[in-house]
Amino acid sequence: MALMRHIPGIFVTGTDTGVGKTVVACALARALKARDIDVGVMKPVETGCGEKLFPADAMALKEAAGVVDDISEICPFRYKAPLAPSSCADIEGRPVDVERIMATYRTLAGRHQFMIVEGAGGILAPITPQQAIADLVKKMNLPLLIVARTSLGTINHTLLTVSCAKQAGIEMMGIVMNPVDHSGWTQTEEWGLREIESRAGVPVLGVFPRLSSVKDERSSRFDWDKIIAMMCKI
Repeated sequence: MALMRHIPGIFVTGTDTGVGKTVVACALARALKARDIDVGVMKPVETGCGEKLFPADAMALKEAAGVVDDISEICPFRYKAPLAPSSCADIEGRPVDVERIMATYRTLAGRHQFMIVEGAGGILAPITPQQAIADLVKKMNLPLLIVARTSLGTINHTLLTVSCAKQAGIEMMGIVMNPVDHSGWTQTEEWGLREIESRAGVPVLGVFPRLSSVKDERSSRFDWDKIIAMMCKI
C-alpha cells in the first residue's frame, strides 16, 4: 500500500469514557502496521493509573503499534485517580503542560509516518483550568475519529460531540459505533444508528465487533481498508 502522506495522523475521541477508544485505536494501529505503515501512538494524558502510575491504555497502544518509543513519550502525563485530568492534576499537584505534550507529539510525529493520538474521556474533558481535549485536537491539527457506544442514549451523546467539534472548527473523519454494553444487536441500536447517520452530517464508518480484549483478532475483519482510504483523502 502507498505511504500515507496526506495527513500526519488521526485523533481518537469518545462520546464518553469507557466507550472503547483504546480498543478501536489499537485495532487501527494493527491494521496500519499490517499494511506496512509506520504508525506511532500517543496517549498524552491518562488517568486511573493507580498508585504505580501504570498507563494500561498507553501500554496497549504501544504494543499494538509495535513501537520502541519510551512510554514517557507515548504518555507524558499519568495520574492515579480515575478522574478528569484537570481534577487529577489539582489533587496530585502535577499540572498538565500542554506545550510539553505538543513538543513530545512533534518528536513522535517526526519519527513515524502516521500518528494515532487517543484522548482522555470525551472532547470536552478538561485537561487544564483553561483547556479541554478539544483544544489539544486543534493544536495538533488532526482530524477526529469519534468512537460512540451503540446503546440507548448514544444519539444525544454522539450528536453533542459532533456539534462541539463543528463549533470548534475541528475536522471529523467519521464515527465508529462500538457495542461495549452487550454482544447483541437490537432494534433500538439499529434505530439509533440510523438517526445518527441522518442527523450528524458526519459518516458512520461502521459498527465495530464486540471483542473480548484489545488483542481479539475479530477486529481484523472490520473494514479498515475503507477507513484508511478515507483517511488518505482528507
